[in-house]
Amino acid sequence: ESLYQPQPVNLAFGTNTSLLKLIEIISEQLHRTLVLKHEDPRAGDVLASQADPSVLRDLMQSIEPISLDIGISKTIEWFVNQQTT
Repeated sequence: ESLYQPQPVNLAFGTNTSLLKLIEIISEQLHRTLVLKHEDPRAGDVLASQADPSVLRDLMQSIEPISLDIGISKTIEWFVNQQTT
């Protein structure tokens, strides 16, 4: 099936995840300790955001959300497969 949407589509379902949680999940999936460097906030930094899933839902009514852990795992698997092919 082919879809066309001229504007960007948020691939999210109305949840939010902190950057530190995302780093933790990636670190666990890669079985590596990632080195973090914390800096002071900068002017204009976004403290929190939440994606609007309405365009995604309109394009793909039957799509079901998966957990971020599973999504990260599948993304890492895809990248590994790209390197071996």
